[in-house]
Amino acid sequence: NVGRFGMVLNSAAFYDQASRCYVLAAGKDPKDWTWNYYLGYMALELGNSREAVKSFRHVLEKNPSSPMALYYSAVAHQNLNSNDTAEKEFIRILKTDQTKFVIPHTTRIYYFPVNCYAALQLSRIYLNSGRSSEAVKILKTIIGTYLSFGPAYRQLSDIYSQQGDSVSTRYYSERANDLTIYSPPADTLVDKLTLMSRSPAWMMKQVDIAIRGANSKWAVEIMNHGFK
Repeated sequence: NVGRFGMVLNSAAFYDQASRCYVLAAGKDPKDWTWNYYLGYMALELGNSREAVKSFRHVLEKNPSSPMALYYSAVAHQNLNSNDTAEKEFIRILKTDQTKFVIPHTTRIYYFPVNCYAALQLSRIYLNSGRSSEAVKILKTIIGTYLSFGPAYRQLSDIYSQQGDSVSTRYYSERANDLTIYSPPADTLVDKLTLMSRSPAWMMKQVDIAIRGANSKWAVEIMNHGFK
C-alpha cells in the first residue's frame, strides 16, 4: 500500500517522498481521509501551516467529528494569525461530546484529552487580544476538571505575573512545578507512525515525550519495537 509506505518514509524523516506517497494514496481513494491527515500533520511539524490547513480541511470534510483534525487545523490557523478562525475551531472542540476524547486500546496510562490543549491555546488567543479575564476563566475551568494539567497552571502563573499579582504568580508557578511539563496531545494515528518507524531519532523523540508525560509503559513499547 502506497500510503503505508508513506508512513514508513514519514517516520524516517524522508518527508518529500512521504508526501508524494500520501498524495498518491489520497488520489486512489478519495473517501479515505487518513492520508490527508498525515499530510496535514507532517506539514504542521515542518512549519508549513498553510498546507496543513488545506490538508485538514479535506479531512474535516470527510470526518467532521475528528477532534484531533480540528485541533491541528486550529493550531495551523493560529500560526497563520487567523485567530478568529482558530478561536471558532477551539471552541468547537470544547463543545464536543466528552466521549469523543476517550482513546481506546492504548497503552498510555496518563493522557489529557484534546479539549485541555484547545483550552490552553484558546486562552493564549484571549490573552493576546486583551481578554485576560476570559483567559483566566477558561484555564480555571479546565483545571477544575483536570487538576493535574500542568501547562494550565504555568499559563495562569504567567498571566498573574503580567498583572503584577505576585501571590497568585507564586502559587500557580509552584503548582506547575509539581506537575508534568507540557507534552503534545495523544494521537493514535501518530502512534501508528511510531510503531512503523525504524528511525532511532524518531523513536527516541517519542520515548522522550512518553517519559515526560509519565507514560513509561508506552515508552517501553516504543523501545521494544526499536529492538525488534
